[in-house]
Amino acid sequence: MKKILTFALLWIAFGVSAQDNPLLDQYLQNRLLINPAYGGSLEQTVVRANFRRQWQKFENAPDINSLSFHTRLFDGKRSAIFKKVGHGIGGTIYNETEGPIRLFGISGSYAYHMPFDNFQLAAGLSLSASNFGLSYLDLGYAVADDPAVIIEENQRFIPDADIGLYMYDTEEKFFLGFTGAQLVRSMVTLNEADTADIHNGMGRQFIFMGGFRAIDNLRFILETSMVGIFRQEFMQQNEIHLNAKASVVNYLNRYNNEVLSFSISYRTKRAFLSQVELTMANLYLAYGYELSFSKIAAYSGGTHNVSIGINIDKYR
Repeated sequence: MKKILTFALLWIAFGVSAQDNPLLDQYLQNRLLINPAYGGSLEQTVVRANFRRQWQKFENAPDINSLSFHTRLFDGKRSAIFKKVGHGIGGTIYNETEGPIRLFGISGSYAYHMPFDNFQLAAGLSLSASNFGLSYLDLGYAVADDPAVIIEENQRFIPDADIGLYMYDTEEKFFLGFTGAQLVRSMVTLNEADTADIHNGMGRQFIFMGGFRAIDNLRFILETSMVGIFRQEFMQQNEIHLNAKASVVNYLNRYNNEVLSFSISYRTKRAFLSQVELTMANLYLAYGYELSFSKIAAYSGGTHNVSIGINIDKYR
């Protein structure tokens, strides 16, 4: 009985909720979250704090927070930044809670940027360590004193690694990327008495991304982008993210990064996302609202995404 209960809890609580990297839905605010080769692709040091509140009307609904940064290591004048080999570094700390499930992790990334005539090509590696916990004390049982009920706390260490390629124009007019994510696939056994090893549900993912600027002038910018996520397991959950972003630029201070942006995104079979972003001097603010197309939409209250950031110009 105890083994059956453990197996059921694993598949319901962990296998379903943790098969996705918890940061995938926040890539609009920061591509570093889905591609380690993105780190160092900008002239600035970028710091982002992301907060995601999912299904607001549900008690103990998914709650994801992350803090990330990336920068390019270089010397020399601004005009020479993208004319020689570059090295980018980045890091992310994230925490996810879903009822009795807790996932806390930290990752570090390195990217090598190779210059060409009109673009840069980067290769990146990210290593991460996560602590997965399942609290049986937070679960409700029909019979509280059932001797089969598991009452201990379970925590497991999960190492992982991602690799990425990223090609981009130095003026950010286009980008292409590929990521092999969650490559390690560690094994997790919640109950040490169990004899069967069970995959932790973090199946390998292959992510393709690309985008370009259709319009780019002193007052207005129109960008389109796409992200495709293909999973080695749970194949029915493969998905495509389609995004369009329009930005109104203060052309008198364009190089002071005063930009107001509106974007809409459609995720196949799952949700529609609208977002507004404001960049002013070194400050970045963004808010996004996500509406699910599933049957749960009528009861969930939607999902909110908030991002706060700082862009540090190395030459000021």
